[in-house]
Amino acid sequence: NEGYGSVGRQLLKAVASLGVDITIAPTKNQAPRGFEDFFKPLDRWSRIGFYYHYAVCPSVLQCDRIVNYCMWESTLVPKDFVEEINKSVTLQYVPCQQNVESFLECGVRVPIKVLHHGVDTQQFPLLNRCHSEIFTFGTFGDFSPRKGIDVLLRAFQDEFSPKESVRLLMKSSSKAAAYEVDDARIKFISGFMNQEALLKFLQELDVFILPSRGEGFGLCGLEAMSTGLPLIATNWSGPSEYLDPEDSFPLEYRLVDAQGIESNRVRYFGLWAEPDYEHLRYLMRWLYEHPQEAAVAGQKAARRVHANWTWERVAKQMCADFDQIAS
Repeated sequence: NEGYGSVGRQLLKAVASLGVDITIAPTKNQAPRGFEDFFKPLDRWSRIGFYYHYAVCPSVLQCDRIVNYCMWESTLVPKDFVEEINKSVTLQYVPCQQNVESFLECGVRVPIKVLHHGVDTQQFPLLNRCHSEIFTFGTFGDFSPRKGIDVLLRAFQDEFSPKESVRLLMKSSSKAAAYEVDDARIKFISGFMNQEALLKFLQELDVFILPSRGEGFGLCGLEAMSTGLPLIATNWSGPSEYLDPEDSFPLEYRLVDAQGIESNRVRYFGLWAEPDYEHLRYLMRWLYEHPQEAAVAGQKAARRVHANWTWERVAKQMCADFDQIAS
């Protein structure tokens, strides 16, 4: 149910829909529902191998040509990632240009290309919103220190007085609440939601906020825009690929030392973004005071996402790249 699993399933379906014959390499996992046809006997390894997992070990595939897809959320890519890629990979995919630069600077010598994520517009359709008297900001994801949730909470509480009709909804994938906040305007929802519940959550929002210190891509921001929400997101790493000042709200930042901060059992070194607290307050205030303009921006963002950010586009790029490798 985490990001890698969700993206992996979408990539698999999109590439298969273009007529590519795909076999899942031997795995200990049972086939998820709807993917049973891909779990079949592997009769040969003389194919292009594609590896996508947070444990970067593409050399487990016994193919002569391996395409690897991974990411890193700060500027210092782990040395073991770099060594594994250089020894076994034909083409390295990353989800954003910042990752291209960091991987190169950290010593990756094989060809690197950006392969974005996409949105299934049937899963994240444009939603009808009956805006209530209470203006609602919100976010969802895994609330690790990397996500900048501490900056969001501080900005919200400092900017808005208890007398103003505003609230903040926080949906965390963790079972336990990530933060203890004594503020009736802030509500935490913990644990995984099914798709129907997630859409109902997004339907309650007026603005989606992604104040991350670093993202490979930041798929939740794109998914939120797909439903018609205006987006505030840190304008660095993954989100900078899909933010557009015409319909979204890039959040200013400065690069700082990540200082080995631990998030999701991973320690980050090198540099990452520190979202601008004052700019976040300004953007939240402006959207709160201009709800009609906010709604129009969200509608415009949804049209752009539905037109340009589909999984089909991603799959077509993959197939073109695989054809080039095969030739």
